[in-house]
Amino acid sequence: PWNGPCGHLYQGQLRFLRPAARRVGPFPGLAEGVGLLKVYSGMQEAAVRGFAAACPDGLVIEAFGGGSLPFSILPAVRD
Repeated sequence: PWNGPCGHLYQGQLRFLRPAARRVGPFPGLAEGVGLLKVYSGMQEAAVRGFAAACPDGLVIEAFGGGSLPFSILPAVRD
């Protein structure tokens, strides 16, 4: 919901356009076996499969803006 810069430098002073985001977590009671995978352009299917194998309770995939993923990893994501 927040797009654009968080601030800018004006006449030698840093000026923020919005407040800093509130940090949350850790969350007690959540499964420690859940991994977070941040995708990147050119990512290979084997990397996703290997990471998923190391995360027995699940995997959260951080996709690109708009939710798109590299075509190369789609077979691993579908499995």
